[in-house]
Amino acid sequence: MVKRKRHLTLCLFILWGTGVALFAQEERPQTIALQFSVLPLGKGNFHKIKVESEPGLVTELSFSNLNRSETINYHGPNPIRFFREKPAPTESDPKATKRVVVATYDLSERWDDALLMFKSLPTKNEQKHEFTVLGIDDSPGSFPRGSIIAINATNIQLIARMGKERLVIPPGPSPAFSFLPYHEDPLLISIATDSKDGPKLLFENSLTFAPDSRVLLIMKPPRKKGSLLLKVYSISEIVDEVITTETPSKAEP
Repeated sequence: MVKRKRHLTLCLFILWGTGVALFAQEERPQTIALQFSVLPLGKGNFHKIKVESEPGLVTELSFSNLNRSETINYHGPNPIRFFREKPAPTESDPKATKRVVVATYDLSERWDDALLMFKSLPTKNEQKHEFTVLGIDDSPGSFPRGSIIAINATNIQLIARMGKERLVIPPGPSPAFSFLPYHEDPLLISIATDSKDGPKLLFENSLTFAPDSRVLLIMKPPRKKGSLLLKVYSISEIVDEVITTETPSKAEP
C-alpha cells in the first residue's frame, strides 16, 4: 500500500491539438483484492457513485478535481462494477432500490494498488455506461518516486518531450518516466501533435519537481467547445498539504 502524506497540485494551460490505454495481457483474475483511489477526468456527474467494496458492504466514492480520493479496499468479482442506486419500490418493499451500472473496470493483471480515473462517455455508446475508467498500477514499484505518468484524457494522440526523452502518448496513461536525471534543474516539457504541416507545438515550459515526489501530468480537453485551450494538471505527491498554482504555456499559437 502506498503511504500518502501530501499532494501538490499544479494547474497549467496549453493549446488544443489533435490524439485506450494498453495494458499487458495476462491471465485475467476472476476475484480480486485491490486498494484503489479514484480521480475524475473532465466534466461529468460524479455524485452518488457507489461500489460494493466487500460482499454486503456498499461504499460511496468521493471525487475531487485536483486530488485522489481516499483509498478504498475492494474484495470482490472482476470486473468491478460502479453503480447508482435508484428507487424501485414494490408493494412488499416501498423503499426498495435497484442498481444502475454507470461504469465497470476489468483488471487484467493482479495489482495491489490502483488509481482509477473516470472519464465521461457520450450519451450514446456501445456499453450504455456513463463513464469509461482508465487505470494505472499505483504501487511504488510501477509508479515510483522520481517519476511522471502522463494521462492523455483527450481523444487525440500527443507527442511529448521531457528532457531528452520523446514519448508518444495515445489517449490514456503513458508508462512511468523518470525525471531524476533532471531534478537539479527545471525539466523542459514540450507537447505537440502531428498535423499535415508537420509537428505543431502545443505546450512548452520548464517545471521543477521534488526528487522525493511522483507526478501525474493530466491533459484534459478544453472546457468550451471550439476553444484552443487544453488544460493540463500536474499532481505531485509529497508530504501533508495541497498547493495549487496556474502557469501559462510558453508555446506560441
